[in-house]
Amino acid sequence: MANIGVRSPYFIYKEQAGAVSAKVEVTIDSVLRYTIVKNTGTSVRLDISELVRDYVNPTYAGTLTDQLAGEVAVTVDVEFYDADNATGTQVGTTQSESHVAYDAYGYFSEEYNFEFGNQVLLSETTIWMPENQAGSFYQTVSGDLTIVSFNASAEQLGSITIKRQPCDKYDPVEVIFINKFGVPQEIYFFAKKLESLNTSGESYQSGAINANGSYSITSHQIVDFDKNGKRSYNLSTGYVSEAFNSYMQELLLSEQVWIKINSSVIPVRVKSPDVTFKTSLNDKLVAYTVDFEEANDLITTVR
Repeated sequence: MANIGVRSPYFIYKEQAGAVSAKVEVTIDSVLRYTIVKNTGTSVRLDISELVRDYVNPTYAGTLTDQLAGEVAVTVDVEFYDADNATGTQVGTTQSESHVAYDAYGYFSEEYNFEFGNQVLLSETTIWMPENQAGSFYQTVSGDLTIVSFNASAEQLGSITIKRQPCDKYDPVEVIFINKFGVPQEIYFFAKKLESLNTSGESYQSGAINANGSYSITSHQIVDFDKNGKRSYNLSTGYVSEAFNSYMQELLLSEQVWIKINSSVIPVRVKSPDVTFKTSLNDKLVAYTVDFEEANDLITTVR
């Protein structure tokens, strides 16, 4: 059994001599969700990622908990038959695989079927934290997802180095995103924060006049309607190191991002579509600025 990523393709491949067709059953969290019959001959290959990902739902609600990754248990059973459409007699025994699926992904360079074992679910071994701030991160142990918490003064936790950043001038802003392992990850932006409001709407030119041609000079000739807006945030990391590049890459690739301001959790979208990675050799000091936009209208439109 492995921890698998279903944001990238994940292929099941089985072979059986003398087979003509196959029946594939995909069970998710102990419930049979899909039964697929294929006339494949002696082998079958099936990408289960899109089937399973419908049931994987990572989220964030303010603090890290074991349930936020939304991982699911997956079992795939493959039976081969000696006639079309999984009829006739079963050939060989049922071949099965069981995994735990996360909303994780692998890079092209990591080849197919992204998997990960018992490890810290971070791409780097450095975490940047404000002074006097506790924190936590995920790891897998014996196939189970667990949370590792550290106190406000910790600077080393196993293989993880915690770098403390002074926050004398600006209040740090916490950003949470679903990382490449499919779990929420917390990072901080320590420098300047700018907030703005972007509005949108429609307008038309009113022709409201009286029968004699008179009109009210206190009425709008140009009438606005369907007005709404979104708040945006411009956040700066302050000075970090090249190890932060991996986090920036995953932040821009993440499909779910939140920021925390005054203890309020705000779902946002990353507006910055690209980034130029910085190095100490080229740039001497490594720092990033990212634009975020709230992922909801300022005036509620939920119906």
